[in-house]
Amino acid sequence: MRKYYANLSFFVQSPIYEADKIAPGEKPRKKCPSTAGGCGAYVPIGTIKCNHCGFFFTINHAPKTSPNGAMERVIRHEQEQIAFYHRWLREAYRKNKPPEWADNIFQRRFKTYPLDSWKLNAVFPNATEEERAKYFKYLNDHSWQSKNPEYWRSRQLELNLGINEFS
Repeated sequence: MRKYYANLSFFVQSPIYEADKIAPGEKPRKKCPSTAGGCGAYVPIGTIKCNHCGFFFTINHAPKTSPNGAMERVIRHEQEQIAFYHRWLREAYRKNKPPEWADNIFQRRFKTYPLDSWKLNAVFPNATEEERAKYFKYLNDHSWQSKNPEYWRSRQLELNLGINEFS
């Protein structure tokens, strides 16, 4: 009986991202684009906002793909998950339910919890001062459910609106 083995060296040697040339065990990274106003630092692939300069990455760009299109499918699936999550975060706000309500709906649908970084600008993409005040009141109304209400509210403000309450 003959055994056939696929030559996988083509896939191993053709990186999808520039930062794929990393040591085994390290997390994949991407480069913050200095040509688009970023700083050029390498950050984890799932990052939406650069930790070094505050640059916001967009996920609407055409991804570099492997020959079989696998990365394109992964990014499209992630975009669908983010859109689903944003819809339910807005619905939670509209129905005056805590943000964890949307987390639980997402978990039931995808069998995993959403990334915290996906919350940014979900309810109010370009929040005005009035919308920020309303959102603060909304979070304040739900903070009593937490063991540490001040920390919970501050964390939610940072995740959802990018506001650090204590800075």
